Amino acid sequence: MSYLYVVGLWIVGIYLIYMAIKEYRILFIPAIYFVFLGAWRLADIYTATNLMQGGYAWVLRGISFGVLVVTGVIYYLVYRKK
Repeated sequence: MSYLYVVGLWIVGIYLIYMAIKEYRILFIPAIYFVFLGAWRLADIYTATNLMQGGYAWVLRGISFGVLVVTGVIYYLVYRKK
């Protein structure tokens, strides 16, 4: 069942990359994040180390927070002008 989650994250990431190329450039950051998150989950499945607990989880949370802040600031700066 975890593989389905990985495939879902990659599908969302690839779709966002497609949309970013087509018209919305702001979607590149979340698209890369979803592809990265899918790879993180896949690494969690295949390695003996649990990447969703302990220090690894804090690294993932920090990256997630960083992506959220950067995307939010870019969104605010781009759409504030309109």
